[in-house]
Order: sequence, then structure tokens, then C-alpha cells
Amino acid sequence: ASAEPWIQPDNETELGVLGVFADEKANTLWACFSSIHDAAPSVLKTLDLKAGALKERYPLPAERAFCNDIAVGDDGTAYISAYKQYGSRSSRAGKPSTASVGR
Repeated sequence: ASAEPWIQPDNETELGVLGVFADEKANTLWACFSSIHDAAPSVLKTLDLKAGALKERYPLPAERAFCNDIAVGDDGTAYISAYKQYGSRSSRAGKPSTASVGR
């Protein structure tokens, strides 16, 4: 048996994956991409859980934000934890909400 790539690397090599959450109900893998050296802004990405294909890419709006962890509520709202001049952000059905920025 041999291993097959599931998710292909992208061109954002300065970012590392820190937090991930597999949402089987929505067939979505949520992933926090951040740089420990502030080399690039953090990004929250959603990927197809089965195919590994990128669904959406959400750059964090605050400078020096560090996306760290993800949780998804029963209603499908995704919450991320972040630090460095940032509070929290939520997203529902793949659409980021700015109403919670800085809370």
C-alpha cells in the first residue's frame, strides 16, 4: 500500500497550519493558516473534506492577527480564536461575518 496526497500544498509557504476542524455534517475542513514570524497575514481556509479541494479563503481583516483554533456550533456557525490585536470572528454557511470582529 502507498500513501496518496489528499490536500496539495499551495503557494503560501510562509504560513503554517495551526488549527483544524473537520465538520463532517458540512463536508468541510476548516483550517487556520498563520505565520509565527508575521511573514504574511493569517488566513482561514475551508476545504472539501472528501476531495481536499479549496472551497473558500478568508484573509483575517486585522493586521498581525494570528488564526489559532476553530469550533463549529450546531447551527453551522464557525468560530475562530486569534490573538495579536484581534478578538474573534464567526462565519456561517461559508460567509464571514464582520459583526463579531474585535469582540
